[in-house]
Amino acid sequence: RWRQCESINDRSIELLNVLPRNHEQKIDLLLELALVTEHPWNAKMLHNNLAAKKMPQRDAWWTLAINESEWDEPRPSERIVRWALGPAVSRCSNDCLSLALVAVGWLFTSTNSRLRDRATKAVTHILLHSSELFPEMLKRFKDIDDVYVLERVLAAAAGACLRDPDPDRLKIYAQSVYLAIFARPKVTPHILLRDYARLIIDMAEQKGALPKGI
Repeated sequence: RWRQCESINDRSIELLNVLPRNHEQKIDLLLELALVTEHPWNAKMLHNNLAAKKMPQRDAWWTLAINESEWDEPRPSERIVRWALGPAVSRCSNDCLSLALVAVGWLFTSTNSRLRDRATKAVTHILLHSSELFPEMLKRFKDIDDVYVLERVLAAAAGACLRDPDPDRLKIYAQSVYLAIFARPKVTPHILLRDYARLIIDMAEQKGALPKGI
């Protein structure tokens, strides 16, 4: 974690892969580097690795590890959430915040309700500062084979719309949600997910911000 970014090479990956998949140090390291925009092991690499796995494989090493979070002795997962809920968000670049949305978004796989709930609030907080990052986040997570992840992405977006029902925000969010959820051959049969999506679209309609064609 203390090495310069330019020193990371193929040998570094080999050494990282020597660690067992569920090794705490490995997961903690990836989370600590997640928001470093210039680092090759930031949240983009984490996303590529987790998205490529099926849910049982992913849960076996990632979800079990993050479920062990303790708030009295915070690990990187809690530190990212606390940071995302704090004032530092307003001073960060969109590149950094985009990485934060990816890292925090993957915490939605957790069955630790406190971690998952705070992660949802953290995403809402980031979106309140940078509303334009939502379409990119939704695009990244819409096809993940864990419906609870997408549910929380939409819950966080709905929370941002309720807190700040700006017409421009509602127009962008409604368009993104419609294309990702309702304009598909088969709508996901998850009532909470669809309810959050419908709420965003309904709010856009009430504010006269509903895009044409929806």
